Amino acid sequence: MADISVDLWFPEVVPAAQLAPNPVIRREIVNVCRDLCERTMLWTLELAPIDVVVNTPDYQLTTTDADVVGADRATFNGKTIDPTSETALDEDD
Repeated sequence: MADISVDLWFPEVVPAAQLAPNPVIRREIVNVCRDLCERTMLWTLELAPIDVVVNTPDYQLTTTDADVVGADRATFNGKTIDPTSETALDEDD
């Protein structure tokens, strides 16, 4: 997906927010775009592989390109890991 400048939205938003300063308009356009991407998973990014450690159940997923809001898939040694809940995992014990 191509990057699009926030400035392209100004002509659409400014007439409806004439009294708002440009920095406020810019911030709100970014907030709306982030919300849209988060709710729709419109924009995704494949993260670099991470090392896993035995008995370490939680990992922080990070990137310098965006905030990570969720994972839609994961693999381990080339095999897909199916999503499950802690409750379901506990039932297997």
